[in-house]
Amino acid sequence: MIVTGILAALFLICMFMPEEKAADAGGLAVFIALAGVWSIPLLILSIVLYIDSYVYLKRLEKNHFTVPDKKKDYDNDLSRVPRSEAVENLYSGDSRIAGIISVAFLAVFIICDLLYLKTWLPYEPDSAKALFPLLIVFHLIFLIMAIVYRNQGNTEKYVDEVDVRDRRKARVSLAGAVGTLIVLGLVAAYGVATAHSMTKYVYKSKNGSYDKELSDFWKGATMEVTSQDLHDGRWGVRITNTKEGENMSPQLSFSQVPGAQYYVIYMEDESANNWVHWYADDVHKTKLASGANQTEYDGNPSFKYVGPYPPAGSGDHTYTIYVYALKGKPDFELDPEFDEPWLQADDLYYDHLNISKRGDINTYGNVLAYGYISGVYSR
Repeated sequence: MIVTGILAALFLICMFMPEEKAADAGGLAVFIALAGVWSIPLLILSIVLYIDSYVYLKRLEKNHFTVPDKKKDYDNDLSRVPRSEAVENLYSGDSRIAGIISVAFLAVFIICDLLYLKTWLPYEPDSAKALFPLLIVFHLIFLIMAIVYRNQGNTEKYVDEVDVRDRRKARVSLAGAVGTLIVLGLVAAYGVATAHSMTKYVYKSKNGSYDKELSDFWKGATMEVTSQDLHDGRWGVRITNTKEGENMSPQLSFSQVPGAQYYVIYMEDESANNWVHWYADDVHKTKLASGANQTEYDGNPSFKYVGPYPPAGSGDHTYTIYVYALKGKPDFELDPEFDEPWLQADDLYYDHLNISKRGDINTYGNVLAYGYISGVYSR
């Protein structure tokens, strides 16, 4: 208890330690942090064991046993401890209390299981349906413990654990029962947390950016995107921001997606660390004329365009235009970088546009469809 108490105290100190001091401590701080995490449940357990031992000695006295002054008194054999008066089953009622506490633990974790099911069933039904029964079966251990403790109230079969010379079985003390339930509760809580983490991982693996590559994103494209400014895989010079160009946003046509209220256009130079040349998130039609940035969208802060201007002699640069069809405006506040490197198209999709609700669990599905068109330009 003393050792784990010291580790827990050091852990709390590390939690509130300024970052610069923690950095100076280096590996020691990491060790204390890791040891401290495990010391807290061990501290709780050791306190329970200490209380159980203390209560046991008090019960010896109450049952008229002579409490040894030293551990070695009576050769460490409690059956040899003198007793001045025969008293038994003073604490049979504790078995009923332990049973009630077990039922309370069961109720708490059944509620946790139902909350897990309610949380994940709409989003990841397969995982929720698979893990929910396992959680329920595991948490039935508290029902079993309740039955066991309740049965120990039978004074014909069980006796207080201090009556060591009695042939009947020794019942578990209330402190011992609580200690056991705390340990089982910690394991059960870890199981519930693990179920949430596993389900969230599966959910984000399917819908989020976990375990995804840009190639996976490209395979999911279903919208057809075309441009009259793309010829034989090369962009025309008039869309560029060069002496020869006119800095006109490309003509663009793309599939109309049923249910889509917003279309987001994103153009980047994939040869220059995803340099952003076009970002528009308030488009409501499926055809844009050449130079829309200079006509109908001129001065619109949600429609930003600057044409390609690769360094002379740097070879072909790949410029890709992505179009996303959204059910509604993105819920997450997005302050896109422009005319500088920013996100890959898949990161924009997974982590921003496709998320349709704030909260611990991000609801995916705001993007109904997306497509892209790609070409090169050099000078």
